[in-house]
Amino acid sequence: MSAATTPFVLPPDTVITPVAELSRLLRRQLGATGSEFAIGRPHARTSSILLDRPGVELLGEFRAPKTIAEAITAYCGTHGGDRRDVARRSFPLLLECVNSGLLVPGDSELAKAITPSLDPGARVAGARVTRCVTLADDTEVFELMESRGVRRCLKIAREPYAATAAPQLAHEAAVLWHLGCSVTPRLVRQGAADGRPFLVTSWF
Repeated sequence: MSAATTPFVLPPDTVITPVAELSRLLRRQLGATGSEFAIGRPHARTSSILLDRPGVELLGEFRAPKTIAEAITAYCGTHGGDRRDVARRSFPLLLECVNSGLLVPGDSELAKAITPSLDPGARVAGARVTRCVTLADDTEVFELMESRGVRRCLKIAREPYAATAAPQLAHEAAVLWHLGCSVTPRLVRQGAADGRPFLVTSWF
């Protein structure tokens, strides 16, 4: 499926904020002047993107799945303008949003909000999940409790990134094994749960 025919959508946890509402430090980190908007996703590893108001209004068309052509046509129907001119001027922004994961295929797992995939009490890797400690778009970290009351740490790939995260987690396991608990947690086990690679370490 090509980008021209793919319906894209803004994931439901996407946040658009006037930069004037951000702290001075964040505005300086973003290189913002104060009149723009920042768009990003909580827990995503990609940085926020700066937009002007027309950019915000165009991206607003993707709150429901639309092809790029459909979104531009809808934007022009509301705000006016020549569709070819709008397409030309908006192409860099739309490309950046697609590459950064802010615009995703509407029928993909990436279109869902980034929330913990395991609830407290769930069983995984031979232990019980106590809580989610850290959440990102590609991996998540949970506190586990084994039957003997021993706390463990579980790092597991999220479903959309299971294949790409596998070599990264394997490398991380090799590093932990090589360091041998000298300055790191101890590697307890590694494996996969429902096709999602994971590492279990001592609680540190």
